[in-house]
Amino acid sequence: MIEDSLAKFQNSAHGLMRIVVGFLFFTHGGQKLFGWFGADGTVELLSRMGVAGILEFVGGLMIMLGLFTRPVAFIPNLHHRKLLAATLAFATVAAGPALSQERAFVLFTQAGYQIPFSNLSQDGDELQSGWTFGGGLGLQLGAHYALRGVGLFGHSDYRGPALTLDEPGFRRMFVSLEVQTGLPTSGGWAPYAFAGAGLARMDPKDLSLESFSSFMARFGAGTNYVLENSFLTFFLESGGVVYDFGAYGFSGYQFDLQVLLGLAYAIPY
Repeated sequence: MIEDSLAKFQNSAHGLMRIVVGFLFFTHGGQKLFGWFGADGTVELLSRMGVAGILEFVGGLMIMLGLFTRPVAFIPNLHHRKLLAATLAFATVAAGPALSQERAFVLFTQAGYQIPFSNLSQDGDELQSGWTFGGGLGLQLGAHYALRGVGLFGHSDYRGPALTLDEPGFRRMFVSLEVQTGLPTSGGWAPYAFAGAGLARMDPKDLSLESFSSFMARFGAGTNYVLENSFLTFFLESGGVVYDFGAYGFSGYQFDLQVLLGLAYAIPY
């Protein structure tokens, strides 16, 4: 069941991963070659770090665009292991101060559980709790405010008398644009709240039913923990999702609770 759900989003997940990984290499190359993204300076072009920067910058851009991805991905195997290790070490150090910046691009991934808090009908038709995962891109505008785009994918089984299905389950996708406000503390913890809106898409596994989309509102709160002298942040958040489930003979709004644990990577600008 889970394998079928993952296969449905396989191409999208591969595309998202390609863009994220390519962007990370691109930014590290930009730090080395041009001093972008909060780097203190540049490296010598003909040094080992300079060569690594060229490979990261050009290779990352090509990976993001989907050009020659197989040969580009093979390039690191042509170089000495010490060069690769040095490149990774420099990338980690260069990105270290990222989360201490008030302005940054933030890439994040998250996973957890989605719990329906309302029934589809008074006869007991309901969606079951299920896993959810996803991620997105944020734009830190200052110490207290950020914008973020979020995409979450999940699966829920259906139970009830109204629908007779060979495969009683729904693949669910939620995409939203959200505003986040937070309160950083000196101890590394940063509680925050968020709210936004977007689209919810229901994709039934039973082919006799058609997919549908509806407007969605999402809101909640959480907390970040910024690792000292690191480019990584762990976060835990809980949010509510409200959307119209007006299909298959049902009418009314569905309310779900999402509990998510995530990891974020920040790049200052």
